[in-house]
Amino acid sequence: MRTIVFIDGYNLYYGIVRHTPYKWLDIFKLFQERLLLPETELLEVRYYTAPVLGSLCDDPASPQRQRQYLQALRKLHPEKIAIFEGKLVKSTPILRLAEPIPAAPELTMARVITLTEKKTDVKFASIAPLCVWVWSRRLPARNIGISARN
Repeated sequence: MRTIVFIDGYNLYYGIVRHTPYKWLDIFKLFQERLLLPETELLEVRYYTAPVLGSLCDDPASPQRQRQYLQALRKLHPEKIAIFEGKLVKSTPILRLAEPIPAAPELTMARVITLTEKKTDVKFASIAPLCVWVWSRRLPARNIGISARN
């Protein structure tokens, strides 16, 4: 079976690897050797992410490490990994508190920092109709021009 893997990089990082020693995960090797059946031909891994904002990171070196990680993935598997980058947009809305703060019971609203990923989800979702079309017709991906450059 010919397979393309789609990964939401932020969900992978914050949902699975953030508090583990596996931050430098070789995602292509993980799928090829551990998660897919041996008879599966892994054509490509498509990794969707956005650069982290250094001003909001616990560690100021986080943006540099993220760039190094993405560069390492590109060098390890230049024809097999495609990285699609969006961006993070920071906003500071005033929002109502979900629960009172015991130290400040009179406080009902607070200014908070929110991050919204832009373009990453759109890039990720834009391929979905094509995938459904291919699957419904059982066509090999090469017949419709899917590649790391799309």
